[in-house]
Amino acid sequence: MSTSAAAQPKPAGAVRKWVRGIINMALFSAMPFLGAGTIRWTRGWILAAAFVVVMAGMGVLLRRRNPELMRARMAGPGTGTKPFDRIFLRLFIPLVIVQPFIAGLDAVRFHWSSMPFATVWTGVPLFLAATGLICWAMLANPHAEMTVRIQSDRGHVVISRGPYRVVRHPMYVGMILMYAAMNLILGSWWAFTVVGAIVALMVWRIAKEERTLCAELPGYSDYAQQTRWRLVPGLW
Repeated sequence: MSTSAAAQPKPAGAVRKWVRGIINMALFSAMPFLGAGTIRWTRGWILAAAFVVVMAGMGVLLRRRNPELMRARMAGPGTGTKPFDRIFLRLFIPLVIVQPFIAGLDAVRFHWSSMPFATVWTGVPLFLAATGLICWAMLANPHAEMTVRIQSDRGHVVISRGPYRVVRHPMYVGMILMYAAMNLILGSWWAFTVVGAIVALMVWRIAKEERTLCAELPGYSDYAQQTRWRLVPGLW
């Protein structure tokens, strides 16, 4: 093998990560239909189409505008991830997976509750706005990794631009709104119980994350004094 050939980066690992991401996206899109027990469900297809288009678009945009963050997020939990955050992930990921499944059980299979189809026309714009906020936060913050850690290996600094001028955790705001929007699209009241659990878990994570950042990230305490609100302006 020539020296030049040996120096060429091997794309196999990156390809595997992209394939895994596509498979995860397909599996998540299938969860409402698994709960419903049928693929003949208009609301389910509306959510699946919105989810796939938006997530694919975000992936392309972030790969172009913030490739370092994309690589970090695709790599998974980094070195130094806080123990409390590993607990968070073990609880959070199953809730995210089960939410659309419960919506399918509720809205189609067992009809525990119902929403008029008009909620789709509220849910879709809210879903787009929520994912837009998540994308904006990820474009503004190159340190928006999947887990809480002080990223000494990536020159971790405080980010105060973009949506971080309004609240200290805009990605969480977008995620909460996104999960609520999904329920409106699918037409399930019972799935909001899962959203409630997700919100409670996020509030716990934010409290832990804030203590970590104030104690270990230079400048974060000053930023917290300037940007007062963690999640909801005027409330918390």
